[in-house]
Amino acid sequence: MVNPLLMLLHALHVATKMHVYTSYDSRLNSTKKFSFVRGGEPLGFVIGQNHMHYLWEACDATDAECQEADLFEKVYHSNQTSAALGALGHIRSWGFNGVGYDNGGFTPADDEAGRVIMANGPFYVLTEITKTSSWMPSITYPDPWDPATASHIGASITRQCIHVRPYRQNVLGYIWTDIPDWNIAKAQQQKGQDWVSTLRCLNATAPGQQRYKEFLRQQYCNHTSCHPSAVCQQYELPSALCPSWEALDLCSANNTRVEAVMVDDYKFLPQIAAEVYSVANNSIKACDPEAVVFTDTFSVSTPDSIIRQASRFADALSIQPDGAPFNVSDGILDHFHLVSGGLPMLIADYGFAYPHPPYEKQEWEMFPSERAAGAAYSASIISAAQSGFVIGFNKCGYIDRAIIQPTPVLKPGTLNFDGSSHEPLASLITEANHKARGVWWEVSNR
Repeated sequence: MVNPLLMLLHALHVATKMHVYTSYDSRLNSTKKFSFVRGGEPLGFVIGQNHMHYLWEACDATDAECQEADLFEKVYHSNQTSAALGALGHIRSWGFNGVGYDNGGFTPADDEAGRVIMANGPFYVLTEITKTSSWMPSITYPDPWDPATASHIGASITRQCIHVRPYRQNVLGYIWTDIPDWNIAKAQQQKGQDWVSTLRCLNATAPGQQRYKEFLRQQYCNHTSCHPSAVCQQYELPSALCPSWEALDLCSANNTRVEAVMVDDYKFLPQIAAEVYSVANNSIKACDPEAVVFTDTFSVSTPDSIIRQASRFADALSIQPDGAPFNVSDGILDHFHLVSGGLPMLIADYGFAYPHPPYEKQEWEMFPSERAAGAAYSASIISAAQSGFVIGFNKCGYIDRAIIQPTPVLKPGTLNFDGSSHEPLASLITEANHKARGVWWEVSNR
């Protein structure tokens, strides 16, 4: 049996919460072991399936295989309830005991199916507090200190929180933003913009601009001098752009060309995170005081400074690996766990690809075969279950869909376009899921 409860993170009546059990970790000098709990009983290792909504959503006009299969019409007669129940039947047969996130229910187009999914949880609520996800074609970096930003974050979270209230007993927790661009160098490389550079170019009276200038003043003022000319010198800009702190104009500062700019931008970045996260946490707790709050779903390139800030305002980490097989106890995931001060972790979205003619491009890392992809999934999920701090694992891709961006890119699933299972992949996933859930209980009972 597990040892007695050490600490209760959330006092809860019937909804899902997080328990902490004893398990000594000498690196953290702590005794913690984590589990979701409902009604006083551990739920075990929660394995979820994301993105089931593709089954009942209209096929892209250029997705010929989806159009030809027409599964939603031919098998489910365009009935969302039937489609949702069919999807739930599939994932339960594959050993999934959760439904992950992004499975409908938040737009009129998929409300019926989404409500069926939520009623059969457990699930996560993805709040998308900012439009900064790296997969978005266009990213908008808001001014965190502008009251309008706080109002937007609060309203967005409250709207979703109220929407899921009838299913709160199945809510595992709230996740902030999906894979935001916190890595400045990567964001610049991929999108040609980043959050700090955006604030640098706001008008002089913008709250974010004022906060940024105050940060620079603290960086460059000393006991003998407090003139912004030092900033222009370090940033390799004309001195005319730095006549005074009030008139400082650094919009042309280039963090990809001048190392000093990049260094300062990374130093300022945690202040942005702290402002956004404090608002997000307060908004969730105001609507659902008993909620488990997850961080952004971070990519593995997220700076440690952002992990630390997020950990101040959340109960658990949400991480998306890069698709390669991983060992949780040896590498970046264990590192993030330590940097966070020992928070529990959700593997929010794990995927893989394998040859699927005629698609030359696919999301996720390509493996030579379904069997190889299944082996990678198995190694990764069992590693997560053995860790003692990973509490859940979500798989990406329920059914094959071609995403046009601008050429067809396959988002591979466990089901083919026509609804048949990919084999041996489906069998390997089923075996791995059952084994991982058993391993988790073995670890928890030590």
